Amino acid sequence: MLDPRLTEPQLSNRLLQPLIARIGERYDTKTLQQILEDAGLPVAYIRDPEKRVSVLYMTRFREAVGARLFGLTPEQCQPSMESEFWQLWREAGQRSFEREMLGSIWPVIWAMGSPRQIYQRLANLMEEANPGTMVSVLKNSSGVAVLSFSCTEGWDGEGPEVCWSRRGALEGVPTIWGLPLARVEHLKCMHDPRQPAEACLYRIHYRQRSVVEIGVPVLLGLIGARLAWWMSPEPLMFLIGGMAGVGVEGWRRLWRDRRAYRRDSALLSRVTVDVREQYQRLWDDEQQLRRVLLEKQRISPYLPLDLLKLLDQRAETPTLGGESREITVLFCDIASYSTLSESLPPDEVLSLLNAFFTEMEEVIGDGHGAVLSYLGDGLMAAFGAPRDLPNHCEQAVRCSLAMKSRLAELNERWRTSGAMERWGLKGVTARWGVHTGRVVAGNLGSQRRMAYSIIGDAVNVAARLEALNKTLGSWLLISGATWSRLPADLQVQLPSLGVHTVKGRRQTVTVYGC
Repeated sequence: MLDPRLTEPQLSNRLLQPLIARIGERYDTKTLQQILEDAGLPVAYIRDPEKRVSVLYMTRFREAVGARLFGLTPEQCQPSMESEFWQLWREAGQRSFEREMLGSIWPVIWAMGSPRQIYQRLANLMEEANPGTMVSVLKNSSGVAVLSFSCTEGWDGEGPEVCWSRRGALEGVPTIWGLPLARVEHLKCMHDPRQPAEACLYRIHYRQRSVVEIGVPVLLGLIGARLAWWMSPEPLMFLIGGMAGVGVEGWRRLWRDRRAYRRDSALLSRVTVDVREQYQRLWDDEQQLRRVLLEKQRISPYLPLDLLKLLDQRAETPTLGGESREITVLFCDIASYSTLSESLPPDEVLSLLNAFFTEMEEVIGDGHGAVLSYLGDGLMAAFGAPRDLPNHCEQAVRCSLAMKSRLAELNERWRTSGAMERWGLKGVTARWGVHTGRVVAGNLGSQRRMAYSIIGDAVNVAARLEALNKTLGSWLLISGATWSRLPADLQVQLPSLGVHTVKGRRQTVTVYGC
């Protein structure tokens, strides 16, 4: 799962694409992959220009580049402007206006027609990539633009690498139309270690698109119109008319391009806002899902697995109450627990109990039962609740036999590890009681706190049968109600041990066991 601290949608991945491409060209793919892994997000995620990353990720990425390529520590990753480390970001910024880097927005930017329009509209372009940056156009005429970049209040996403790559991007703007790089003077800098300014101030000297390229149709139209006043001979009228037609067509194309520019600029603004809001919603939904999953992971150890699955399937909120159903109840208890807890330190007792319960619950789960509660040194499990189980009698008895075998394996592991000798024990034994009957299964407690449980005489009988083992010298006792529904191979393993009265119940119980 991706670290949400690194994927918080603060900065567009588009800021990283030119730098990734530049590192891949100057070094090798393996080095690039190591840098991205060091920073903490998968290569596929970072290569997706529609994704976003956090300020923290950008910091980790900068430090990973410094460590892998230049041997710099995190404290050294803010070198002087003349360093090769900074030039890497600057070169990447220059590439940011290449067609392959702009991707689907290249036609929109190209349609703006000239570097002057880009510098004028840079605020909208920056908004998509870095919403914490504010751009002010202080001057933009005669091939010179003065731009100010500052951070919104409370925004800490303006790292020095953003400044470095921004200067390169300002230089690279004219290249979209095949013009030479702009010359950029960095007049003030927010990241100057000696005199940090409130904003980064840049003076940009750039060439506009050729007058011939843009203005020939218009110029021809003006010449044609002028000649029409001076000349009237018919041989020239054809030429003049053609030139005038070219001029009209030039004006038509000029106004069409201006309309297209306004339309595309408005479209770019809308798309920018829509994409950012959509990604924010997706990220919020992802974090909500993550919180739900984490909450479920925190809660799941306290609830039976079958109950969790049942809650997942139901849309309604759990309420107090339950339903009557026939199930088989199993009680299991460690023998001579009082003596054991008296002779061992509490932490050793806890370790023993946790190991015992872990093994026993695994066996119960394999038998399609559910542990509903732990009772000091024992547990209560249900077969047939909360999940329906047609052969719950057989499953409960087979589970009891399997739990006996698993406890023998656990004892052997304790002997091998030396725990048994440390505890001064020969072995840990347990007793089981199983009974089948009707109960009310459901939510017990209060509106603020409830627990899934089973209530009824069947629960009491199963608990008393477990205790009766001590009197009869047996380890497993089941009632006649359970025994009568078992297959023959189980019935022969559990002979009758007579009719007995159990505590808290007037009626006698026919008991089978071993």
